[in-house]
Amino acid sequence: MAERAVAEGITPLELILRLMRQYDAEGKLSLALDAAVKAAPYVHPRLQTTQLTGAEGGPLVVELIEEVIRTAGPEVNGDHGRR
Repeated sequence: MAERAVAEGITPLELILRLMRQYDAEGKLSLALDAAVKAAPYVHPRLQTTQLTGAEGGPLVVELIEEVIRTAGPEVNGDHGRR
């Protein structure tokens, strides 16, 4: 059916995009937005949910490691507590 629509002329998406551009050029932003909302699912598909699993299908375990470096301490400046 999609091939037939293309062969016969303009597709529904092409019409929606044409109207969106026309309304935008005419300053009819509400109508342009309506057309954009209707075209969006065809141009920008929604992201799918992805489930991550760990080893052998078990739960995914994420280990966060935080390293703190004290820049104000004498150790950083090479003093190592010597005076």
